[in-house]
Amino acid sequence: MAENFENENWVHVDSYLRDDGTRVSEYWRRKYAGQIQYDDPNALSADLHYDVTYKAPNLTEQAKLLGRQIHGTADDILVNSTNKTVADIGGKVFSFFANTPEAHDLYKIASPNKDYNPEYIKQNGTLYNSTEDLRDEKLEKKIKARLLLEGTGMDDCKVFVANENSSLSQKIANSDELKSIIKQDMQYIRKFNIFPSKGSNIEFTSPDLYNALHGANIADATFDKNGNLNLVIEDLYNFNQGRTSVRGRVGEKLQNQGDLIPYYIRINVKIPKSELDKY
Repeated sequence: MAENFENENWVHVDSYLRDDGTRVSEYWRRKYAGQIQYDDPNALSADLHYDVTYKAPNLTEQAKLLGRQIHGTADDILVNSTNKTVADIGGKVFSFFANTPEAHDLYKIASPNKDYNPEYIKQNGTLYNSTEDLRDEKLEKKIKARLLLEGTGMDDCKVFVANENSSLSQKIANSDELKSIIKQDMQYIRKFNIFPSKGSNIEFTSPDLYNALHGANIADATFDKNGNLNLVIEDLYNFNQGRTSVRGRVGEKLQNQGDLIPYYIRINVKIPKSELDKY
């Protein structure tokens, strides 16, 4: 295919922000009758075939499968489909173009058909089969209480503990949201060696963390003998009722089918003293 896409009826779509806050990366779309036809199954299939062929070659066959499943808009097929395979493919394509790798990996941890994402777990932390395996009675009760509070119908769950060197931890440590919280607490950090925002919620706005963590909380904050700030960010990976976004509705439906299993997340985040000194 020639590099001059405009001469071959291709149109460039600028990056934009969806209603749910998700940032969509810029990309190329084929023109159909002078406009982009999102509701044309053949058009979308061709678009996906182009996108994954020239930007993610390993997804080509999967994109063709997704194209054949379309009966209406791409959003409608994902919401209305009861096929976990279709959702997996759609999630992989979306993750590539929206640049949301952590959100996609957390989705796979919830997926029995993905064997709970063992490769990612091995590289980033530990997946406990139950809260009892944590050997922390207080934490066990806390997690079980949240399962009950959010209406999961579960009395226990798996727990993913991400270490401080994990890709998820590093992304949180470098997020604007956490940096803003640290900045507002700096006078207390410097004078009293305390972190007042301990126990507060943290809402991320970047596409990856926004889609990965909904309802995250700064569960713990301590300073070690070297002056490093050690945080624990917690969240429950769960799709409760009433989600309005497409991915939320898809997640809720898959969860109700048993294709996604809620689990608890604990992320260890270290902010070195050398970084704190820069504030």
